Amino acid sequence: MKTKNILTLALGLLSLASCSKWTDMEIQHPTNLTESNHSEEYYQELRKYKESDHQIAFSYYSAWTGVGVNMQSSLMGLPDSVDLVSLWGGWRNPTEAQLADLRAAQSKKGLKAMICFLVLDMGAGITPDPTAEEKKALAQGESWTHKYWGWSTASTDAGKAARRAAVVKYANAICDLIEKYGYDGFDIDAEPNYSHPFGTNYELWRTDVENGVPTLMTLFVETLGKRMGPLAETEAGRKRILAIDGEPDALPATHAKYFNYFIIQAYSNRVSYQNPHFQGVLRVFKDVLS
Repeated sequence: MKTKNILTLALGLLSLASCSKWTDMEIQHPTNLTESNHSEEYYQELRKYKESDHQIAFSYYSAWTGVGVNMQSSLMGLPDSVDLVSLWGGWRNPTEAQLADLRAAQSKKGLKAMICFLVLDMGAGITPDPTAEEKKALAQGESWTHKYWGWSTASTDAGKAARRAAVVKYANAICDLIEKYGYDGFDIDAEPNYSHPFGTNYELWRTDVENGVPTLMTLFVETLGKRMGPLAETEAGRKRILAIDGEPDALPATHAKYFNYFIIQAYSNRVSYQNPHFQGVLRVFKDVLS
């Protein structure tokens, strides 16, 4: 009996010794989960692929902050296969964290990031808020946005000239913002024939229309096209992207040449929804699409 007890004790001690590593609370080979584990060679090949002739992967992206406990709020967290992304919000006054995230995604992954917003009324997306003094100085019924950009509501030649000057100023301000923060282009969200859950006068689409052509919107595109897109006046501008989504066919075929991409939104998997959008673009641009 004594021999059995000694043997049992010895086996018990041996089992404890053999399991000592299993009960060690320290991670033996910790992995850094805060950084990508891809090599520079991997990213070089990824960038090479992005520069090749291939069917591109495009996405809209919102809730961009560049920080967080996971990567869902960062451009670096997007799938590596994404070539082009339209930023829906968060781009107007980017933080240092957002800019660092943008630079990393551009330089490592070859990602191209465009700003995107609805263009319906004068100054949409980038008009600064008025100061208290500026607000106080407004005449009764006067619009701050109109005053800031120099827009006129007068049905005169002078009023028309003021509106055209305001549109040029607006388009150039968008280009300035893109260049300032190093974005890769602009995706115009054009939805002049949709109803919206906010008040809009569709000023850029329904003012100064001539023979069915929204002349202020075409001027807007022409001005943008001088500084970005395939017809830009500089090499740096031609590296930036000018795209349009929503209702590209609301513009005349003469202005297709200013765009790199037409984007048809896929909010439904129903053919009855998608086909009219595609057919509309095809109808207007069939002779100029490549």
